[in-house]
Amino acid sequence: KTQLVPTERKHFCCETCGLNVPYDYFGKQPPFKPQILFYADTYMMKTIDGQNLNTEVVVLGSNCSECARVICVSNTCSLFYSRRFCNLCALKYIDEFPEKIQAEIKKNMR
Repeated sequence: KTQLVPTERKHFCCETCGLNVPYDYFGKQPPFKPQILFYADTYMMKTIDGQNLNTEVVVLGSNCSECARVICVSNTCSLFYSRRFCNLCALKYIDEFPEKIQAEIKKNMR
């Protein structure tokens, strides 16, 4: 008899809020959903849609494009504006963003 040995999954851990969950893929185009292409390397997990049994993608986060910290997609941890920024880097470079985005950064830093 052969036994199936479960493969160990890697864990995504946001350096801001501590969200810690297993992920299935880090990159731009997940092999389990090849029609999706991200602009930047992204941590993602696959899930199965219970009704249609389709494989779906849950985006967990990415690395900050400035400091490379691992950050989740929560607006209290990061901002996506053409690329992903941790909120610390967004605050550091706040003057580089349009006024509407600056207001959003200030709101999320409370």
